[in-house]
Amino acid sequence: MFLWRIRITLPDEPHHVTALRHALADLAVHLLRVIPKPGTSGAVNADFVIELPDDERLGAVLGVLHEMSPQVYLSRVEEPDLPSGQPALASIPVAPADPVVS
Repeated sequence: MFLWRIRITLPDEPHHVTALRHALADLAVHLLRVIPKPGTSGAVNADFVIELPDDERLGAVLGVLHEMSPQVYLSRVEEPDLPSGQPALASIPVAPADPVVS
């Protein structure tokens, strides 16, 4: 298994974050946080660590993320790099958000 740290920049609109949650729903996600992008109004950074069984699946994940944003950053993670107190192989469920009803 390989761990990857990914940061994606998205417009600060609920449907973009919902689309990201849908894209991540089938993956082992260890950490997900969405924070305002410093110095940029109307944009957020989503940071997460995912676990993938092989590099081939990484290409598919990156393809989906690049459809959402041209700004996708990737780095390899060693297990000790995870935040303290965060189990190395336990995942946080990232279920798709409920659709917004207008």
